[in-house]
Amino acid sequence: MLIDKLNELDPAGSTMSTLIVGNNASTNVIDLGMAVGIPGSGAGGGARDIGVNTGGLGPMLKLMFQVLTAATSGGSPTLNIQVQGAPDSGSGTPGSYTTYAESSPIPLASLFAGARFDLDLPRPLQGVPMPRFLRLNYVVASAVFTGGTFMSELVGTRFDDIVNPATGAFSGGRPGFTVPN
Repeated sequence: MLIDKLNELDPAGSTMSTLIVGNNASTNVIDLGMAVGIPGSGAGGGARDIGVNTGGLGPMLKLMFQVLTAATSGGSPTLNIQVQGAPDSGSGTPGSYTTYAESSPIPLASLFAGARFDLDLPRPLQGVPMPRFLRLNYVVASAVFTGGTFMSELVGTRFDDIVNPATGAFSGGRPGFTVPN
């Protein structure tokens, strides 16, 4: 898996305790460089095409949210992760955000070190303008987090083996690992 600093939504080491009850935007907003659906490169900008795979020629971008150190809380919070997009407001800033995809509520017990929650980056919804800006929105319910760290990125591919919560071990072979026949 390749991680690109330009596709970073929350850097490694972001703290769970900054996520309060309610809505919390990601640390970074990704600017795709599109204005009114016309690539900014026409004006010397340089739009980034992160569109959905067409014709089976390549993978869709994916959101990778990974817990680096276990989340803690004095209560029982849940976390929903939303992928949101917004068009240009007309002044080079985000307009109103629309949620394109959302995880189910993630309980505290599932936010252990090494846990990952991934979503495919979907097409914009019918009738919703193409986004220029992308961000994550974290919806925290019931209680606050008191500790834990995480990171979130858009990635082209990801390593999809499941992590055993008791041992932190992966369920299968790691990339680049060859099993002799």
